[in-house]
Amino acid sequence: MILSVMPAKAGIQVLIMGTTPCVYILASQKNGTLYVGVMSNLVKRCGEHKENLVEGFAKRYDIHDLVFYGLHETMMDAI
Repeated sequence: MILSVMPAKAGIQVLIMGTTPCVYILASQKNGTLYVGVMSNLVKRCGEHKENLVEGFAKRYDIHDLVFYGLHETMMDAI
């Protein structure tokens, strides 16, 4: 069951994230490369992506812009 779905620009700064499982999508640019992830602390994880602290696909292809996230009740629901 999805608790909340919203475009990232709709106000992630007011989102209270503790251990709320969510699916998120990052983009490199408009019509660019996408990255889909699942995390329980979205704010922390997006910061890690922005600072290039996460090795792998997103860092290699310069994918940093949060474009979507959806909150779920459990991590299994998010996955």
